[in-house]
Amino acid sequence: SPFYFWPFWSTIVAGTLTVFVYLSSKESKVKQLKDLYDAISEKQEEGLIGCGDIANLNVLGYLHSPKTELVSVADINIKNAAEKLERWGLRSLKVYSDYRKMVDHEDLDIVEILTPHHLHGTMTEYCARAGISGISVQKPLAHTITDCEKIIQVCKEENVILKLYENFRFYPVYVKAKKLLEQGIIGEPLNFRINTIRTGGPSMPLDIKALIVYFLEIFYI
Repeated sequence: SPFYFWPFWSTIVAGTLTVFVYLSSKESKVKQLKDLYDAISEKQEEGLIGCGDIANLNVLGYLHSPKTELVSVADINIKNAAEKLERWGLRSLKVYSDYRKMVDHEDLDIVEILTPHHLHGTMTEYCARAGISGISVQKPLAHTITDCEKIIQVCKEENVILKLYENFRFYPVYVKAKKLLEQGIIGEPLNFRINTIRTGGPSMPLDIKALIVYFLEIFYI
């Protein structure tokens, strides 16, 4: 079923390509994504929900793809959204303070959701019920497995293609580590250590439940 993957042009950023575990091999994943991309004949109109820092990366794919056009953005901080559009050279795009108004008023084919994680479920459901055919959500999809399952079920009911951005999964270092484990070269793993440096502003939500597991699972495990 095509439900499980969406060849979002924003995924081809910084040399990474999002592919999914639902297909049998890495080669078939890439081929399936390429076939879907090649099959699209009309330019897809896209709306962006959330203009935080991550949007600077995701928007690159849309700006450099001949098959998509970013037509509007939504963010509760109008000033921040306007500054981002200026930076991206898209000052003429319409900015909405309410994503629901953007979804209702614009004729969008796809939507990219780049908001705080606890908002993903509500926003995805609204977009799906409104007839958006393709929805991309920044990882993690939700805070709990139950919420993730609800989001997936809604998209199935509405025949929406749902995509989750998992670029880290195919970084060479992780692919190599997984291969070594599968080959039994280092024996049965009992624990592991990852050293990394990540930045975050003063508004980073460090008080969320199970913070360490939360970030480790979506990025590394």
